[in-house]
Amino acid sequence: METQRAAEIIRALADGRDPATGEAFPPGSPYQQAETVRALFVALEALERRGRSRADRPVDPNRPKLGARWTPEEEQQLRDGFAAHKPIPELATAHGRTVGAITARLVKLGLIEDNPMNRAGQGNRPPERRDFRSPPGGAPPPAGGSGDDPLPF
Repeated sequence: METQRAAEIIRALADGRDPATGEAFPPGSPYQQAETVRALFVALEALERRGRSRADRPVDPNRPKLGARWTPEEEQQLRDGFAAHKPIPELATAHGRTVGAITARLVKLGLIEDNPMNRAGQGNRPPERRDFRSPPGGAPPPAGGSGDDPLPF
Protein backbone atom coordinates (compact mmCIF):
# COMPACT_ATOMS: atom_id res chain seq x y z
CA MET A 1 0.00 0.00 0.00
CA GLU A 2 1.25 3.46 -0.85
CA THR A 3 1.99 5.77 2.07
CA GLN A 4 -0.23 8.47 0.60
CA ARG A 5 -3.22 6.10 0.40
CA ALA A 6 -2.63 4.92 3.97
CA ALA A 7 -2.60 8.57 5.11
CA GLU A 8 -5.90 9.20 3.29
CA ILE A 9 -7.51 6.22 5.06
CA ILE A 10 -6.23 7.28 8.48
CA ARG A 11 -7.38 10.86 7.87
CA ALA A 12 -10.88 9.66 6.93
CA LEU A 13 -11.07 7.47 10.05
CA ALA A 14 -9.83 10.34 12.24
CA ASP A 15 -12.53 12.55 10.69
CA GLY A 16 -15.14 9.95 11.68
CA ARG A 17 -15.86 8.82 8.09
CA ASP A 18 -15.78 5.40 6.48
CA PRO A 19 -12.82 5.58 4.06
CA ALA A 20 -14.60 3.38 1.49
CA THR A 21 -17.96 5.15 1.40
CA GLY A 22 -17.30 8.56 2.95
CA GLU A 23 -20.28 8.10 5.28
CA ALA A 24 -20.04 9.29 8.88
CA PHE A 25 -19.67 6.62 11.53
CA PRO A 26 -22.54 6.36 14.04
CA PRO A 27 -22.06 8.13 17.40
CA GLY A 28 -21.27 4.88 19.28
CA SER A 29 -18.52 3.87 16.86
CA PRO A 30 -14.98 3.48 18.21
CA TYR A 31 -13.93 5.96 15.52
CA GLN A 32 -16.05 8.62 17.23
CA GLN A 33 -14.28 8.19 20.59
CA ALA A 34 -12.04 11.16 21.46
CA GLU A 35 -9.04 9.01 22.41
CA THR A 36 -9.27 6.99 19.19
CA VAL A 37 -9.46 10.16 17.10
CA ARG A 38 -6.40 11.61 18.88
CA ALA A 39 -4.47 8.36 18.34
CA LEU A 40 -5.34 8.40 14.64
CA PHE A 41 -4.13 11.99 14.26
CA VAL A 42 -0.87 11.09 16.04
CA ALA A 43 -0.44 8.13 13.68
CA LEU A 44 -1.20 10.34 10.69
CA GLU A 45 1.35 12.92 11.78
CA ALA A 46 4.01 10.22 12.28
CA LEU A 47 3.24 8.72 8.87
CA GLU A 48 3.47 12.09 7.16
CA ARG A 49 6.71 12.93 8.98
CA ARG A 50 8.18 9.58 7.91
CA GLY A 51 7.10 10.20 4.34
CA ARG A 52 9.01 13.44 4.00
CA SER A 53 12.11 12.81 1.98
CA ARG A 54 15.59 14.20 2.44
CA ALA A 55 14.91 16.46 -0.53
CA ASP A 56 12.22 18.23 1.50
CA ARG A 57 14.79 19.37 4.04
CA PRO A 58 17.07 22.30 3.31
CA VAL A 59 20.61 21.20 2.48
CA ASP A 60 23.36 22.57 4.70
CA PRO A 61 26.04 23.72 2.23
CA ASN A 62 28.72 22.88 4.80
CA ARG A 63 27.43 19.32 5.26
CA PRO A 64 25.84 18.21 1.98
CA LYS A 65 26.04 14.52 2.92
CA LEU A 66 24.23 14.93 6.23
CA GLY A 67 22.25 11.73 6.73
CA ALA A 68 23.47 10.11 3.50
CA ARG A 69 24.70 6.52 3.43
CA TRP A 70 28.42 5.86 3.41
CA THR A 71 29.77 4.36 0.21
CA PRO A 72 32.71 1.93 0.25
CA GLU A 73 34.76 4.54 -1.65
CA GLU A 74 34.01 7.22 0.94
CA GLU A 75 34.90 4.85 3.78
CA GLN A 76 38.24 4.17 2.09
CA GLN A 77 38.87 7.91 1.75
CA LEU A 78 38.09 8.26 5.46
CA ARG A 79 40.53 5.45 6.30
CA ASP A 80 43.21 7.10 4.16
CA GLY A 81 42.64 10.52 5.72
CA PHE A 82 42.70 9.08 9.22
CA ALA A 83 45.90 7.13 8.45
CA ALA A 84 47.43 10.42 7.24
CA HIS A 85 46.70 11.86 10.74
CA LYS A 86 44.22 14.45 9.50
CA PRO A 87 42.19 15.95 12.37
CA ILE A 88 38.58 14.78 12.69
CA PRO A 89 37.13 18.28 12.06
CA GLU A 90 39.12 18.45 8.82
CA LEU A 91 37.83 15.00 7.82
CA ALA A 92 34.29 16.14 8.62
CA THR A 93 34.62 19.16 6.35
CA ALA A 94 36.18 17.09 3.56
CA HIS A 95 33.36 14.53 3.73
CA GLY A 96 30.54 17.05 4.18
CA ARG A 97 29.52 15.42 7.47
CA THR A 98 29.46 16.26 11.16
CA VAL A 99 32.31 15.55 13.56
CA GLY A 100 29.97 13.09 15.31
CA ALA A 101 29.32 11.22 12.04
CA ILE A 102 33.05 10.93 11.34
CA THR A 103 33.75 9.74 14.89
CA ALA A 104 30.94 7.17 14.71
CA ARG A 105 32.21 5.84 11.38
CA LEU A 106 35.79 5.59 12.68
CA VAL A 107 34.46 3.53 15.60
CA LYS A 108 32.45 1.33 13.23
CA LEU A 109 35.53 0.80 11.07
CA GLY A 110 37.53 -0.21 14.16
CA LEU A 111 39.99 2.67 13.77
CA ILE A 112 39.23 4.21 17.16
CA GLU A 113 37.67 2.87 20.34
CA ASP A 114 34.13 3.77 21.30
CA ASN A 115 34.51 6.33 24.06
CA PRO A 116 31.41 7.98 25.51
CA MET A 117 33.44 11.18 25.89
CA ASN A 118 33.70 11.30 22.07
CA ARG A 119 29.93 11.50 21.70
CA ALA A 120 28.18 14.82 21.31
CA GLY A 121 27.04 16.23 24.63
CA GLN A 122 28.72 13.49 26.64
CA GLY A 123 31.77 15.54 27.51
CA ASN A 124 29.69 18.19 29.25
CA ARG A 125 28.69 16.24 32.33
CA PRO A 126 29.08 18.14 35.57
CA PRO A 127 31.71 16.83 37.97
CA GLU A 128 30.52 14.53 40.70
CA ARG A 129 29.12 16.33 43.71
CA ARG A 130 31.79 17.00 46.28
CA ASP A 131 31.22 17.31 49.97
CA PHE A 132 32.37 20.80 50.87
CA ARG A 133 31.94 20.17 54.59
CA SER A 134 35.26 18.42 54.96
CA PRO A 135 37.97 19.86 52.72
CA PRO A 136 40.76 17.53 51.54
CA GLY A 137 43.27 16.75 54.25
CA GLY A 138 40.74 17.26 57.03
CA ALA A 139 41.47 20.97 57.33
CA PRO A 140 39.01 23.01 59.39
CA PRO A 141 36.17 24.76 57.54
CA PRO A 142 37.00 28.15 56.04
CA ALA A 143 36.46 31.24 58.12
CA GLY A 144 32.81 32.12 58.48
CA GLY A 145 31.61 28.58 57.81
CA SER A 146 30.60 26.01 60.41
CA GLY A 147 31.21 23.03 58.15
CA ASP A 148 27.50 22.14 58.25
CA ASP A 149 26.63 24.46 55.39
CA PRO A 150 27.23 23.05 51.87
CA LEU A 151 28.36 26.54 50.84
CA PRO A 152 31.43 27.23 53.00
CA PHE A 153 31.31 31.03 52.83
